[in-house]
Amino acid sequence: MIRRTLAPVFAALVFATSVSVWVTADEPAPAWKGAESMTPIAFAPNPERCGAPPVLEGRFAGDGLDSRGGIFTVTASACFNTETLKVTDLEATDRFSAADTLLIKPADVVLVLDPVSCVATNRHATPFSVAGGTGRYDGASGSGTYHIALNWPACNGAAAPARVWFEGVLNLR
Repeated sequence: MIRRTLAPVFAALVFATSVSVWVTADEPAPAWKGAESMTPIAFAPNPERCGAPPVLEGRFAGDGLDSRGGIFTVTASACFNTETLKVTDLEATDRFSAADTLLIKPADVVLVLDPVSCVATNRHATPFSVAGGTGRYDGASGSGTYHIALNWPACNGAAAPARVWFEGVLNLR
C-alpha cells in the first residue's frame, strides 16, 4: 500500500522538478530591470557641452522603478542633434534616497522618427554602463541595454514624457 501511494507522489515530484528546471533554463530572468518616465524640462543651446546648433542640450526629470532598488527619481541630460536625431553625452542619475544615487552612462544613439506618430525610438537595444554612485551604490558597476521612446516636439509641437526601459547587471560592493 505504501509503495502504491509513494510511487505517484515520487513521479509527481520528478515531473515538477523537471518542469521547473526546464522553465528556468529556457527563460532566465535578467538580474536587473526597470523603467522610467522623464519629462523634458528644457532644450537650449549649450556650446560648451554640445557644440553649436543644431545640437541642443536637453534636460529631463522624472521617476521610475527597478528590480534592485525600487522607486527612484531621475535627472538626465544629453546633447540632441535636431537634424540627425543623434543623442550624445547622455548622463542620468537615479536617486533612491538622499544618500543613495546611481550614475548611468548610456552610449550614444541615433533615434528614428516616425513622422506620422512623431515618436522617436532607438532601433536596437543601446548599451549603457554604471559609473558608480553614492550610499548603497558607492563603487557600483554594471552594464546593460536600454530602449527609449519619446515624442519629438519639433514634429508636432507637443511636450510629453520620454519612456525608457532597461535590463542588465548591477554589481554592488
